Amino acid sequence: MLPDGSRGYIFKTGAPETGGWRRAGGDGGWTHGRLEVTDDEVLFVDDTEQPSPRRLQAGSIGGDLARSSAIMDKIGDLDFAADLYGALCSIGWRKVTTGKEYWGTWRRAAETVVALRGLRECYTDYFLMGNEGLLTAEVRDALGDIGWTHIEGVDAESRARRALNIVETCEARPVGNTPEWYRLWANGLSYGPELDNRMHVCALSGRANLHEWELFWECFEIPAE
Repeated sequence: MLPDGSRGYIFKTGAPETGGWRRAGGDGGWTHGRLEVTDDEVLFVDDTEQPSPRRLQAGSIGGDLARSSAIMDKIGDLDFAADLYGALCSIGWRKVTTGKEYWGTWRRAAETVVALRGLRECYTDYFLMGNEGLLTAEVRDALGDIGWTHIEGVDAESRARRALNIVETCEARPVGNTPEWYRLWANGLSYGPELDNRMHVCALSGRANLHEWELFWECFEIPAE
């Protein structure tokens, strides 16, 4: 039951750091809160303070995106938002007028897209879409129109070594309890010897923290299907 006495049917877990839940709203956005279970009812209680989006500074790639009416007209489309997220992940961009560079982590990319959309999504909604590091012509042209050019070249070998080091560090720790945040990705678990599966096992067994989990996927090269 929702606070106004109506029924809600679309819910997701909240931010992995804070837990909680969120409910879908009529505007396409999310309202964060918690569940309370009584003897005869399950109640959704809205949080007094809702999440604030990442601040997009003027002159940054996020700030320039927010100032573009063309981008803001498109960002409500989830396909475009996902493509923009992918293009901001582990890809370098340079501002033509100042030479300023952007190299985004998965989290920073997702937080930028979430801030642009203004729907109180969680940054983790965009993780592991499979397009991380991929650049579509539409997004390349859109960023070009606001003065940002793609920086060619990524040190894939260095990133692969870093991914391996993360897994080996986690595997050396004693087994613990499965953390609450991992339930968002548990359906991707398998027990093969591949590096990504080993990272899943580390998370499942409480040997990897959220920061290491995010950093691993930024470094790991997802095999092409």
